[in-house]
Amino acid sequence: MDFMKALAVIEYLLANGAERAVDEITDNSSQIVKLTSFEYVESNGKDVGLNVRKKAETVLSIVDNRDKLQQVREKAAATRDK
Repeated sequence: MDFMKALAVIEYLLANGAERAVDEITDNSSQIVKLTSFEYVESNGKDVGLNVRKKAETVLSIVDNRDKLQQVREKAAATRDK
């Protein structure tokens, strides 16, 4: 699912990307908000949009909370330095 891949990249950039990337993601977070209501149901009735909605909510929780963003970036930096 392409939305999942895009959200995974965004989450990675929030943790490891340049400050400018974080600013761009923050400025365009309204696009991510749209994915919190994403719906895709397979013909067998399985809701595969659930993972996209959850990932979008996770990304937004980082974007909307500067303290959490800083924690995520510090954790990623510590992991990177190992």
